[in-house]
Parts: sequence; structure tokens; C-alpha cells
Amino acid sequence: MEFKYKDADFYNAYCEQLEDFILLEYFEDMKENYVGKLLAKNTIHRLELIVRIPKTFPHNKLYFYTSSLYGYPHLIPCLESFGRSWFCLNSAFAETTRGQLDEEFDRLRGWIKEQMRSELPPIIADVNTRRALSVFNTYAKGNTDEMNELNAAKEDLIFVGDVWKNVVNERDGYLNCVKQQNGKYVVYDGTETKDKLPFVIVNHQPKDFHSFASFVDEFGWSDELCEKLLPNFNWGEKKSEGKFICKEGNEPYTEHPRKENIETDYRYLCQQLEHKDIPGKYKIVIRERLRTFVKDSCNACDRKGMFSTNMDEYEDYGFDPDEANKRYNFSLHCFALGVIDDGKLNWYLIYAQQCNVKYEELSFDFGRYEYWTKHVQDIPLNTSIAKRIKQDEFYGRGCLASGLINKKILLIGLGAIGSFLAETLVRGGIRDITLSDGDYVEAGNLCRASFEMNSIGDSKASALADKLERISPFCAVKQEGEWDENGLFLCDYKYGEFYGNVNYNSQEKFLEEIEKYDLIIDCTASNELLHFLSYAVKLPTQLISVCITNHAKDCLFLSNTNGNVFEQRKHVLAKIEQDTDNFYVAGTGCYSPTFLATASDMLPFTNLVVRKINKSLANTMPITSTVWHYQKDSILAESVYTYMMIENGAIRLVVLQSVIDSIRQSVIFEDGQIGVLMGGYSSDGTHIFVTHAVSMHDIEKDMGKIKNVSQNVLDYIGNVCVSKDIGKHLPLLSQIATDNHVNTNNPLLAQLNEDGSVAFYLLIEKELVPFVVNNTVC
Repeated sequence: MEFKYKDADFYNAYCEQLEDFILLEYFEDMKENYVGKLLAKNTIHRLELIVRIPKTFPHNKLYFYTSSLYGYPHLIPCLESFGRSWFCLNSAFAETTRGQLDEEFDRLRGWIKEQMRSELPPIIADVNTRRALSVFNTYAKGNTDEMNELNAAKEDLIFVGDVWKNVVNERDGYLNCVKQQNGKYVVYDGTETKDKLPFVIVNHQPKDFHSFASFVDEFGWSDELCEKLLPNFNWGEKKSEGKFICKEGNEPYTEHPRKENIETDYRYLCQQLEHKDIPGKYKIVIRERLRTFVKDSCNACDRKGMFSTNMDEYEDYGFDPDEANKRYNFSLHCFALGVIDDGKLNWYLIYAQQCNVKYEELSFDFGRYEYWTKHVQDIPLNTSIAKRIKQDEFYGRGCLASGLINKKILLIGLGAIGSFLAETLVRGGIRDITLSDGDYVEAGNLCRASFEMNSIGDSKASALADKLERISPFCAVKQEGEWDENGLFLCDYKYGEFYGNVNYNSQEKFLEEIEKYDLIIDCTASNELLHFLSYAVKLPTQLISVCITNHAKDCLFLSNTNGNVFEQRKHVLAKIEQDTDNFYVAGTGCYSPTFLATASDMLPFTNLVVRKINKSLANTMPITSTVWHYQKDSILAESVYTYMMIENGAIRLVVLQSVIDSIRQSVIFEDGQIGVLMGGYSSDGTHIFVTHAVSMHDIEKDMGKIKNVSQNVLDYIGNVCVSKDIGKHLPLLSQIATDNHVNTNNPLLAQLNEDGSVAFYLLIEKELVPFVVNNTVC
């Protein structure tokens, strides 16, 4: 059923029946709203309200505006409402139009009862009074959320990181910042900020923080600097307001000029000025006014009657345009003051209001004319101490474990996986990351990588570094490579490819370079690079390889905690049946990715990578290998176990969780062999990889398929049994070891125990030597 919105007649009828409000002006259709005016009855101060009701009310918010009151709690100044403030009532949703109106007016009645006091004026101009009232109101109500917000809102000038140090050598200028709706200024290191806050630095603590005139006298500020700090406050002698008043009718001369008398009057005023006993500083200002007297007066004559103001925009909302000026007078105008005290730079936010400016008014008699001048004598100031947000406050609830954020990280490969991984790590609070990728950003990268349109043509390392620096002021983002304008092309990015740098440096120097890092993450899917890193990176330096299969069906997270990472990836990928006939191969390079997957496919995996690392380090556990698989709408995690041989620690056994599960689920008919193990060996013979456990009933069908899918990387490597006495299997395994048609001379034996655990043995010199597990599932 369609929801029917109400018209202006409905709102007029509703407000006419209110006993405690008078409908001063009927609601009228004004653009997308109905706007009317009400007067609250029997209030301490007169309270007129402009009510703006959207045509889609109650699905869009009703607003009460007023210019009768200012500075009260939950009465928010709003520039868009031309000098009025609006009531922040936090009304609940009531589903029906009439029910929502009842809710809004009940909230307004409650505000009037709680906030209006006879001891307070309707217009609270003093900012300190407003703040004190806000604090009293918050604690009187005992609202915990409001109290926490108030305690966190004491500082109105907030520096994020160490950006405040960047202007130590400057005496004045502008801070890049964002002004929030609550009036706070957040300053950070960026040139793309939408707001600029003027600042000045002084060498000692000011004598008086509450007087602008005192600042000027004490520090000798120029009129130009004063104008920069408080624009349009007209500080300085040259900024004093002044005009000639024609005594005939007491009207300003320039509003009713007599063009035929302008030249005569000008000469008359000049003569009078030279003979008048006027203080020198005012005589200079008056002389300046006279220099433009003729020109301004003639222009005024020519303009007379030519201009009129279109008030439609104001009248549409029922607002008096004169109130826009009132809003400006009460607004806070701010600048930052840096004070060097005992060698430290402390910051303050200084703010002023036009309504508080103190003027000196004088007039001088020129016969037929009187010159009236208004000179700014002082500008009262208020002060707020600045706050510097440190890293723990900046990240707060979203910070990664200290064991991760304090590591020096090298991330190699900044494509679909690496770029999102880098962004997630930086958002989590890491302090030091180096980016490595010699490729450039192309248009085809944007669909599933953390780059933007303005990055096209830039190096991936440089573009991503710029973005990460904008995200976090606490992370030292470095990049491998540099621009070479003398390169083969017009502009070449050299030394950006991590593995390619081996060609430019000695391998010894390169090995020393990688020792600087605690955690190295390879996202390149390059066999050459991973093969090199797998032998070059030694624990405790952590090496992790992350790669994704076609269509993002699987994500391989492989750690050197489990052994040689290159060999792990080779054997795990050999197990996975990929859609190799449907790779995306049109074109070349990253513009044409080698595998199909969308950003929505990639992001869950990159998030799991960070969660995996973070969880392991938070619990001081080793980072172990895991393989994630998409299964319908879920992601399943497959752990990787590593076993070490008791008698010969040089041999590692790497077993996938799916192998353990298959053995446990085997159908047992008798005490004996129940299946075979499939897998492979590392090229140096130090690692054995178990990827499959095949039931005896499926050997003929499955073994051939496994060999075919893996392109003969995987083969028979041992047996599975349930015997309590493993010795009875020794003759068969010894016979297999001597069979030239079998792939191995040292077959494995997996024993399923009564408690469901699985033990592994390796035949060495006619003896079954046991393995022990080396890591646990994380």
C-alpha cells in the first residue's frame, strides 16, 4: 500500500488546534517544504518559530528554527538558515504523520521546560557562558554518552600526528585543516584540505590571552598580519570606519549626493582639514578618505536607483535577511597561536566575535559636514588549548596488535592483492612499510586495486605511497625505486621491481638489505622471486606469500614457519583443479590480468590475510600457512601442519588439513591398509608434501586424475593404515622402496589411531622413523 504524504492544509489544521502555540503565519508551499510560523505561549522569553516540514515528512526531518534565542544547549547555529538556530531534539520515529508531529512537539515542549530560565538572557553571546551552560546541562541530565562526548570535546584545535612541527621555522601562515560542524579544527599534513586556519608563532608566553590589542602591542604585529589572523575585523588605523555626514538632514553625503557640488565641497573639506586641530593618526585616515571623495561620490550619483536586492531566496523560508548579519556577528572567528616556551612549541586556538569588538567613536566638525569615525580599540579573545592526537588515540578501536604494527614490513607486488593489503595494514596502524613494484598504474588496474584515476601513468609504488600517507600520518611509507628522466622512455621508474634489483647489486648486498625487515609479504605470484626469497629469507624474519587462483576460488597464505614457501605454493597449486582454459589473457601485463576476479572477490581474502597475521601475533603464536576456499557463499579455511623428524630434524613433513580429514573419514573394513598418500618432494629433498589421502576403493580412479591435474607434480608417496602394530607394514613398504616403478625410495606411513589422531612415519634404512607436529592451528 502506498504511503500518502500530507499537504499544507493538514499542517495548518494541526497547528491551529495546539493549545500552547499560536499559528502566526499559515504553512505555504515553498520549494520542497511547507513553511509556517508559530509563537509559543506562556514562555519566559518570547519564542517565535519558523517550522519547516518536508513534503516527504515523516520520512524526512522536520526543523524548528528560531532567532528569538541563541547560545542554549541543543540549539545549533545554522548558517544555512540565515542567522537562525535549529533545535536538535533527537526525536524518535513514529511511523505516521500525526504521530511524528506529536513526537516533535512533545520534544520541543520538554526543551522549553528544561532549558528556558529567567536568569538567562534570550541571546547568550558570551562563549564561556554558553560552554558553562552546556557542561551544567550535560551533567545535570546524567547522560553518559553526552558526558563522554563533552570530555572529549574540550580541545577545539586538534593536531593529528607531528604536523605541528612542520611550521616551527615559519612565523605565520596557514595550517591545512578541516573545520568540523562542531567548530573543531583538525590539522593534518596535507595540501588538499578544504579549510585553512591562519596561525602566528611568538617567542614567549603572552601577558594577556584575552586581549588582541595586548597581543599587537606586546609582539609588534603589523596591520597586514592582524588582517590575516582576523579578516574583516578592521584592525588598525587604516581600517577604521569613517564617512562624511552632510548636516543638511543628517544624511550620509554619499547616499544623497549633489553632483554639481562635489568638486566645490571637496576643495572646502581639504582646506578645513589642514586648519583643524586633529590628532595626526586620524588626520592621515581622513586625508585618505578625501582622496577618493570625488570618485566615490560621482559613482554614488551614477548608481543611484540602479540596484535592488532580490529577496526571493530569503522569503522562500520566511527569514529576515538582516539576520544573516546577526549570525555573522555571533560567529566565532579563529586563528592558531603557537607559543615557544622552554624550547617547546605549544598551540592555542584563539577565537573572537564581532559582537564583542570594542570601538572608539569620534567625530570632527567640518562646518557644513561632520566626519564620523569608528576605530577598533580592542577585540576580546577566548582561548582553547590545542591537543595532539597520538597514534593510540587516532586508531582507537581499530588498531592492530602491537606485535604487528611495530614490525618493519616489506610488501612486494602492488596489484589486486598487494594494494588492498597495504591499505588495510596502514588503516590498522602499522608504523613502517616499504612498497615495491616496478610497474605503472593503467586504467585496467582501477577495477580491482586501490588506485584512483589521478594515479594513471604514475608508478604503482609512488601512487600507493601518496594514498597511504594521506590515510595515516603515523606510518613511515617508503618505496623502492625512483624516477629516471634520462631513462629509455620519456620518464622511467627504475629499480622499483624488488627481484630485478638483484641485477643491479651484488647478491650479498641484497641479502643484507632484506635483513632490515621483520615481515616480507610477496603478492607477485612470480616463481623466480618467490624461489629466491624462499632460500634468502631466514627465520625469525617472516616470509609470507599470498596468491589467488582463477575466479578467486582459493587464496593461498603460505608462511616460512611451515617450511620452504616456494615449494609449498608449488604443491598446493598442483593440488587445486583450476579453470586454466579460462584465464584472462587478452593483451599483456597488468592491464590484462591473468586471472578473472572482481574487487568483491579479492577484498574478503585480503582482509583474512591481515586478520590471520594479526591474530597470530596478538596471541604470540607463529604465523602458519592457511589455504582459504570459496564454497558457495562461505569461505572455508584449511590449515597446514608441519611435522619434524625426531632423529633427523633436516626433513620437514607438510600436511594439508584436508588430508587429515580424509584419513579420519576413511571407511575401515579391517585392521590394515586403508589407502595411499599422494604428494611430492622439494627439489633439495628437505621437504615432503602430503596433499591427498586416497581410499583403497578409489585408487584406480583418483590417482590418475591427481597426476593429470597436477601435471605429474604429485604422485604416490606412501600408505595409510589403521594397524596398532605398524611393524606389520614394514615388509610391504620395504618392497615398495625397491620398486623402480614407484616414485619414492622412502615411502611414508600414516597411522590412524583409535583416538582419531594421525601419526606419520618415514621409512629410512628399513626402519619407520616418526615425525612430531611442529606447529598448531591458529
